[in-house]
Amino acid sequence: MTNTTYDILNRNARFVLPTLTMLVAYFFTEEELIVVLALLALVLGIILEISSRLYAKRNDGELIITEDQEGKRSYSLQLEKEPEELAEMDKILFKVQK
Repeated sequence: MTNTTYDILNRNARFVLPTLTMLVAYFFTEEELIVVLALLALVLGIILEISSRLYAKRNDGELIITEDQEGKRSYSLQLEKEPEELAEMDKILFKVQK
């Protein structure tokens, strides 16, 4: 899921659907419609939570930081994917290991 798609769905799940549900509940007595809107908001919220958790687990590699006895730091990258794959990506996430 792209960031733009996530942002649009998140905004709708957090603001539009609950507001729409409350307006329908206030002005109309169509219980089925209210239930459908509330269920849609719930399902969208679940999808967004799963997407968010998968994104948090994503890891394209590690930045390993070591320090010698004199305090000089060394940095190395351990990639989880081929460099060619990383070059095609918009964002790369590295876990920092100290």
